[in-house]
Amino acid sequence: MSTTKLVVLTLVMATAAVVIVGYLILLSGLVPVAADSGTGTLMASTLDLASSRSVRRHAAGLKDPGIRDPKTLQRAFAEYDETCVTCHGAPGTKAAEFAEKLDPAPPGYDDIAREVPPAEMFWTIKHGIRMTGMPAFGSLHDDDTLWAVVTVMRELPKLSPAQYQARTAGAGHEEHSE
Repeated sequence: MSTTKLVVLTLVMATAAVVIVGYLILLSGLVPVAADSGTGTLMASTLDLASSRSVRRHAAGLKDPGIRDPKTLQRAFAEYDETCVTCHGAPGTKAAEFAEKLDPAPPGYDDIAREVPPAEMFWTIKHGIRMTGMPAFGSLHDDDTLWAVVTVMRELPKLSPAQYQARTAGAGHEEHSE
């Protein structure tokens, strides 16, 4: 047998062994899955990398239509206040205590506005992110409403708590079925 074939065969066998051992570890129940046990650095890094790359890829080419209709934005403020504040907070309102216990913990509204491009924000709101607690809202709302929520989220860091309360006080918290 040639040296090249021997090296290839050795690599294939080593890869197969790693896959089999990994699968046996998964079957053994040794991998901690308790929410209060922490993700672990390797797992957290892997999931974060996979998530950010996937969102970036899928959001590529999406264009913010610049929703500025006052009634749509008013509904978006109501939607954010009803649905998003619990995990992401708002000016003058902390996220719920349970949100801090999610693993990974959801980012705050100000971090999202500062770090996440609008297209990626929209895609995440519409499709959600597996294994993070971020649900998909695309089946509940049309794209204009979701883009309006993106606009609201980008405005939040600029608002005082009083301004936020004023925007949500008149928002009308009715059921949305678009």
